[in-house]
Amino acid sequence: MDPRDRREELEYVMGKSGTEPTVSHLLRVLRDSRSNKDRELREAVLSTVVRGLDGETCSAVLRAADDMGCHSLRKASMNHIISNFDAAVASSNFFYDLSPTLLVDVLKHVSIGAEEVTKQESHNDAHTLPQQHW
Repeated sequence: MDPRDRREELEYVMGKSGTEPTVSHLLRVLRDSRSNKDRELREAVLSTVVRGLDGETCSAVLRAADDMGCHSLRKASMNHIISNFDAAVASSNFFYDLSPTLLVDVLKHVSIGAEEVTKQESHNDAHTLPQQHW
């Protein structure tokens, strides 16, 4: 990539160009940066995508991260979905974006998260001192 084009791409990705990059553009840049081994651009894109995760984009990002084998982005998008499950599922594209395998993986993680919360609550209840009666 020409140094001028690379600088302009970095400014765009980091939001310094005055125009907000789209998720689909960022994911395309991420794919391209992997092939030309541009670490700085890849890190900037990853940071921007993670900051921009929301209910509308998280499932598409998870699918793209899974397709690219980008473990850090996959983990970040999975964590976002788990933490914001209601908003993610309310998205009109959530079930269309995910393959059946990814959907099962999301549901497993949500289920594990719910079990951990239940275990933690039970643990906290067991270690709470009984309240004194008046």
